[in-house]
Amino acid sequence: MRTMNIMTWRAIASLLIIVMASHNVMAQDVAPCKPEWGADEEKAKEAYSLYREFVKQENYADALPHWRYVFFNAPGGRQTTHVDGVKIYNDLIDATNDDALKEKYIDTLALIYDIRMRCFGEKGTMGRKAVDMYKLRPADTENNLKMFERTLEVDGKETQYFILFPYMITAEKALIKGTIDTADIVNRYIKVVEIVEANKADKYADKYQDMLDEINKRMAQFLTCDVMVPVLKKQYDGAPTDIENLKSIFNKLFSLQCFSDPLFKKVAPIVAEKDPNEKTFYVLGIVSQNEGNYDEAINYFKKAMDAATTNADKAKYALGIAKLYQAKKDYPSARTYAQKAAGFDPKSGEPYMLIGDLYMSSGPLCGPGTGWESQVVTWPAVDMYEKAKSVDPSISGEANKKIANAAKYYPTKGECFFRDMKSGDSFKVECWIGVTTTVRCSAE
Repeated sequence: MRTMNIMTWRAIASLLIIVMASHNVMAQDVAPCKPEWGADEEKAKEAYSLYREFVKQENYADALPHWRYVFFNAPGGRQTTHVDGVKIYNDLIDATNDDALKEKYIDTLALIYDIRMRCFGEKGTMGRKAVDMYKLRPADTENNLKMFERTLEVDGKETQYFILFPYMITAEKALIKGTIDTADIVNRYIKVVEIVEANKADKYADKYQDMLDEINKRMAQFLTCDVMVPVLKKQYDGAPTDIENLKSIFNKLFSLQCFSDPLFKKVAPIVAEKDPNEKTFYVLGIVSQNEGNYDEAINYFKKAMDAATTNADKAKYALGIAKLYQAKKDYPSARTYAQKAAGFDPKSGEPYMLIGDLYMSSGPLCGPGTGWESQVVTWPAVDMYEKAKSVDPSISGEANKKIANAAKYYPTKGECFFRDMKSGDSFKVECWIGVTTTVRCSAE
């Protein structure tokens, strides 16, 4: 919460803007970066100490006069001065509804960034300026794009994750305006993917990937496989045996899920052989599955599961294997891997739903199509559907539909009576299922 009165804060800030405008404040009006604390070191350090205390309290009104002294007279003293200035002026921008005044605040904000870069270099700062200008002057596509381009030039693979999405959106705007073409935006996207790749071991790796995922969603209409592949084919032709080049191509095609493209099919097995890891095994499994080669897909998914480092991923691969065995009608193996998936992710109901489906599909396997042996498979199926919704309430609706459907195929009371049974009794279902369940007889 701010500790100053908003009207007082606006009045002070407006007065300062008028003063600055009357003196035509520009970058040259700010003292040189050296000496760091300016001509009067003692006064500058005192002002710095005073304004910092006010900023910590979010008392920007009292901080501002002292901050201005430090900024104009000792800009090379501390980078903190410029960080705090950005904070102060962003607060001013948020507080005003006066468009003309807001533009002056934005001009000052830009000046703060420029002086910081003059004193401390562009690295790590140009990108922040670009993001702020992207938010505050979204229509200024040309200048914003230049700032983002300079950011990637200066920061390279160390470009911060929060810059990537606004950079690509700005490029998208330029594409729509016709100032860049599709090949240009593809090349920019390739740079973004390379930055994400370079930071996969960074503490913000998940945030980098999140940004790439958002870019992929937003730009799907531009960044299609048809557009990307010709560019990457040239990259491949330039170094077809260089494993780092192949890994780079693999990652770009993977990010857009171009799994069926011949270039991907050519590169992926080589990458898997030279650099075996969870992702390559998984995607090769997807390729094999899409081509109907279930045995090969199962083999790749098993390798992915073994290589996975989190239980969530292991559960995903185990469930994928279970579904492939289901497609092959190898129900015992499908159940085994569904159970593995449940073990890896106890809060997921999906493995139990799959096992229930396996049991429901087993009527023809366990009996002559209709009759007792075929009907009793519904009981353990319902057990699994009940289990699914007990561990994962989010799927209760789907589970209840399956339970209601299973109830249509229960044996009748007469059939149960003929076998000296009633609802609630214990009964072991034989066949491949081999589990003990609860008797459920229909009313008919």
